[in-house]
Amino acid sequence: MKRALVLCGGGSRGAYEVGAYQALLEAGYTFDIIVGTSIGALNGALIAQGEFEFLKDLWKNMDITQVVNYLPDMSFSLDNIMTNKTKIASFLKSYVKDFGADTTPLQNLVRTKADANKIRENNITYGCVCTSYPSLHGVEITLDEMEEGTFPEYLLATSACFPAFPVQTILGKEYIDGGYYDNTPIQFALRLGAEELVVVDLNYPKIDHPEYEYQPNILTIRPSQDIGIMFNFNNDHLQRIRQIGYLDTLRALQLRKGTYYTFMPNTNKELVKEISTTLALKLQHADIINPSKKVLSIKSKSPFTDAMNNLVKYTNDEDYILALLEKCAKYFNIDSLQEYTIEEMIQILLEPYQTLDTYDIKEYLPTLLSKLTTIKDELSNIDMHYLFGILLHKITNKEEQDLLPLLPFIGDQIACAFFVSTLYTKIRG
Repeated sequence: MKRALVLCGGGSRGAYEVGAYQALLEAGYTFDIIVGTSIGALNGALIAQGEFEFLKDLWKNMDITQVVNYLPDMSFSLDNIMTNKTKIASFLKSYVKDFGADTTPLQNLVRTKADANKIRENNITYGCVCTSYPSLHGVEITLDEMEEGTFPEYLLATSACFPAFPVQTILGKEYIDGGYYDNTPIQFALRLGAEELVVVDLNYPKIDHPEYEYQPNILTIRPSQDIGIMFNFNNDHLQRIRQIGYLDTLRALQLRKGTYYTFMPNTNKELVKEISTTLALKLQHADIINPSKKVLSIKSKSPFTDAMNNLVKYTNDEDYILALLEKCAKYFNIDSLQEYTIEEMIQILLEPYQTLDTYDIKEYLPTLLSKLTTIKDELSNIDMHYLFGILLHKITNKEEQDLLPLLPFIGDQIACAFFVSTLYTKIRG
């Protein structure tokens, strides 16, 4: 069965593909067909040549000067523009002269490293997508269909992100970036005989070809979070999205668990079952409302259980607990670029709450309720750790019904607090 790797275009977001391929390589994946568009075609060419180590080092040390001349690697705030106005002026003069950015560094890199013979020796079918200019017709071309010596020129053509980059001319014909035709060339791979496909998409939150996402012979690897704009070549940013690509792929291959965070696969099933059961009981008992505590605006007979169901739907114990861990971790801004066991994540979540006696609750909840009923966006200004401390104090002291008036405003946070309270009592005792 022929397996294809399909790599999406996306400029600097191509660092994600390097992380994704690293995980595929570690998992033992090999490919008979590699196709790509723009940066996907450039990354794919080096992979097809068997030069992934070079590709990793290239992205490890990447900055804007390896792509274009004169343009400073900076954010375009007014302060930075004024500070770098001489460099920007040089870039603009070059841009007008060349009808696009001066891509000499990229041209030199591609013409130096592109090696068609290595791809042929590796017996890989390689193809890239360009767009003819000015007709904007798509051109899907394989290495075997290219005229001798034109391989580097087609790589430059597929990545000629017009109008930022100049038009590329090959044998008298003009081409621009293949993304104008098909940025994720799945059908190209199918036409080349692929029966199993691994597609690395760089778009977030929507992907290029959702119609193929859940096909049984197609594995789609996609960003779990925003990986930025296509011309951000800040090196710290590139290393971040490379790691996101690596972790997303481990989860896509089911070698790790989670959706946004990454959990090791060997979960403590007994612990998970205990937490899930204890949480359900805690919610059920909280739903037995004292008549004096009822809130007229809340019609539900099981308000706390409903709040939890609105946050995370129960499917099975493990997925339920992992989803709740992720919800809480996002509230606390826990690093998503690491791998965790369930026990490690629980300890991180509980770390701020060594003792709950430090949280002054006397005036906090009435004041919070007053603010939430008058200012819709007040929640964005709240210290989440302190809020959770207050909620945990109430729940662990079985005063959760005092939280009923807050349910319409911070139902998700209260549901998370029930979960963290369960962890607190289960782990801390």
